[in-house]
Amino acid sequence: MLAAGAALLPPLLTAAWFAYRGSLRDLLDVHLLYTLQTYSANRSHQIRPLAAGVLKFFLKGPVAWAIPIMAAGIWSVARQSRTSAVLSGAWIAYAVACVAAQGKFYVYHWVMVMPPILVLAAAGFRALFSTVSEHRSLAWRTAALLALLGAPVSFAELLPVPASAATMWAKLMAGRISRREYTSQFGGYARRVDAAAEYIRGRTAASDPVAVYGNESALTFLTGRPNPTRFVFALPLTEGGPASPRAHYRREFVLALQQTPPVYFVVGQPWGATTKTNALHGFPELEDFLNHGYSLESHIGVLDLYRRQKKHT
Repeated sequence: MLAAGAALLPPLLTAAWFAYRGSLRDLLDVHLLYTLQTYSANRSHQIRPLAAGVLKFFLKGPVAWAIPIMAAGIWSVARQSRTSAVLSGAWIAYAVACVAAQGKFYVYHWVMVMPPILVLAAAGFRALFSTVSEHRSLAWRTAALLALLGAPVSFAELLPVPASAATMWAKLMAGRISRREYTSQFGGYARRVDAAAEYIRGRTAASDPVAVYGNESALTFLTGRPNPTRFVFALPLTEGGPASPRAHYRREFVLALQQTPPVYFVVGQPWGATTKTNALHGFPELEDFLNHGYSLESHIGVLDLYRRQKKHT
């Protein structure tokens, strides 16, 4: 009973904080209702692809090499405290279930699985190292040593990516490379988004609002200009059916644009398989807003930059 109360305390305190700030409805709307009604509705409901997505992550090189060390960690923790072992296993199971529930298996979705993996790997490394140095059985020492060899292999596979990113960031901060050279590591698409942001910054004041209708959420932040709406990308505005909150979101989006017309309105690549043309035609209120107050000024890659006309009201 005490454990259940302790488990409920963090979410209850979180809900109380949001309620105190007057945003509990937004919390439930974004993180619960939208996920259940729209985002999760786009995933597959079959067990096989979900299981395949989970196995693909755990059978990848870096994680696969660490599995024996994690197994040793669970064994070591269980010897000292069965309750701690159960909690650690439940932690990983809950994190994996959250990833599988979304059904997308994007790389960043697995971030929440990393903490319990690292905790168990640290416990396993300590237990295996003790076995190598103290156990009397040669077979046990050999098995522990082989398992420990997975740690440097896993580390060597993971290190290049963050090391390369950190090096490029340090060069940018030191002024050794330009912003364009920095974004080049992310491919041509990122360069075009950065070029669009530079284009807009050069033609607007810091207080001029800019809105984006597409999947290029980074553009809003790269311009450094205020967003007249609370939507940084178009997924909530394009996905969902009659039972989803899409219609409500669209009314809110258009009303915000009418109240604070942006100097630039950027139409980018919509989420999913639909085209930009279909994404606009399927949102007639937004298309009418653009047709009666904006003109297409420039194309930068897949981005269409509309500028507000001087007589726009």
